[in-house]
Amino acid sequence: MSSDIRRIVATDCGSTTTKAILIERNDAGEYRLVARGEAPTTVEKPFEDVTIGVTNSMTELEEITETEMPEGFPKGRRRLIKDNKVYRHLKEKVAETTASDDLDGADMYVSTSSAGGGLQMMVAGVVK
Repeated sequence: MSSDIRRIVATDCGSTTTKAILIERNDAGEYRLVARGEAPTTVEKPFEDVTIGVTNSMTELEEITETEMPEGFPKGRRRLIKDNKVYRHLKEKVAETTASDDLDGADMYVSTSSAGGGLQMMVAGVVK
């Protein structure tokens, strides 16, 4: 993995629960799972918008990191959601981060679906 990648967020939309995990690189350069959050999946009525459950599970991650981090990782709330979207550092921004925003954003985001049957979604992406 690129040495620029310090924080990875992954979500999984299940049929009833949406899970989010936070993986961070420690000082030794090893990647570790440091936090896990979850929220109800919101694909059914009244919401009918799976992104609400994703946002809620990531908000729980933010709250957990404020007080509960493994040894060797700084405590402090990670700001992972901005304007209801995953807050991602672009490659150019990684070099510009300062100590004050070192806990904010993710360098990589991936989402999966483990729901069987009726979860319908569209995925689009850009590869550079």
